Amino acid sequence: MAKLESKGKEAPQVQEKLDSLTRNLSERFSHFEKEINQIKEEAASAKKKVEVSQPVAPAPAPPPRSASKPGAARVHTVAPGENLYRIAMRYNLSMDELRRLNNLKPDQSIQVGQKLNVGP
Repeated sequence: MAKLESKGKEAPQVQEKLDSLTRNLSERFSHFEKEINQIKEEAASAKKKVEVSQPVAPAPAPPPRSASKPGAARVHTVAPGENLYRIAMRYNLSMDELRRLNNLKPDQSIQVGQKLNVGP
């Protein structure tokens, strides 16, 4: 009988503890929600500032399609941010073919302003 009485006294204490934990978790969750919303607002504000202050750069123009003389080589001048892969894709070449046309070794890099042959 004493065991049952002690169990009866523990039940309200357990319930109080559960209520306390529930309140604590609820407060934490509410705090996290506020922080998440603040971060979202800051990100949206920063995005608007970037859009206003930095206009989107136009896409690079495709290579000019001029009537070339038979046998004349087409030349591409390397611009900032370009690499062999992008240049090869622009002229429908493989990277190996672009390297071969320009006598480039596999580990050799290209430089801004460098002239590259991109086809006959």
